Amino acid sequence: MRSKVARELRIAKTMLLRAAATAALLSLTLFTALNVPLTQAQSEQSPGFRFEVASIKPNMSHDDSPRIAAPVGGRFAAGNVTFGQLMRSAYQIQDFQISGQPSWFDSDRYDVEANAGRNASTSEMRIMLQNLLVDRFKLTFHRATKEFSAFALIVAGKGPRLRRADPANCVSRPASSCAVIKTTSPTGITGEQISMARFAVWLSTRLGRTVIDRTGLDGIVDLDLRWEPDQPALLLDVPANTVAPPIEPNASILTAVQEQLGLKIESTKTAMEIFLIDHVERPSAN
Repeated sequence: MRSKVARELRIAKTMLLRAAATAALLSLTLFTALNVPLTQAQSEQSPGFRFEVASIKPNMSHDDSPRIAAPVGGRFAAGNVTFGQLMRSAYQIQDFQISGQPSWFDSDRYDVEANAGRNASTSEMRIMLQNLLVDRFKLTFHRATKEFSAFALIVAGKGPRLRRADPANCVSRPASSCAVIKTTSPTGITGEQISMARFAVWLSTRLGRTVIDRTGLDGIVDLDLRWEPDQPALLLDVPANTVAPPIEPNASILTAVQEQLGLKIESTKTAMEIFLIDHVERPSAN
């Protein structure tokens, strides 16, 4: 089973490299503090959740590095971002869940400044961003369901090895320091007050494929995870017409999850919602 998952991880890594993984992962982490998917229907049912003022301007810097600040105090700021990144962030979806993109979907870049005029929760800010895309980009879409290959996070045979979190540890600290998985090194993470659903979201961004929480574990935990550096997943520098042996990707993250946390990742299928874009247009200058 591990060999099969490892092969699928290599395919996932290939897709991430070819699709500019850095930008995609940034989009996925923008609003992951609250793991409650929000849909267009919810946005339409909350017309009052709109930014008081918002500015969207083309970014002509030719820089490929997007900059997105954590939403604080009702203020949202993003620089050098694409519409695709904004849409994936607003609706908490991945690129493969979107169809009908225009040619400029992940090429045109924008600077976005918006203010709600009041303190707003993460979920309220996400709805405001959805409404901003509808209002300024004229976004309309419909939804369908499609089956995809995925990974499932389950409890390993010997049981979980997790440290149950003490909610009191975060009472007097900023909310941004809790329920957040922090990268401590290229091969290490730490997190406090983490649910299994939240950990599955992080694994999704790391593995390049949706990870479903099927552990059945409720509550929150503190976790630390370390793994060995990945070996190259692709022979990008092999000269043309050279026959080279296939590389089995380093599966150390699978081993680390099982040995350090008592959890396991296995292949599965899942039906997921897809967003079929009916109309979207470049925003007017302001």
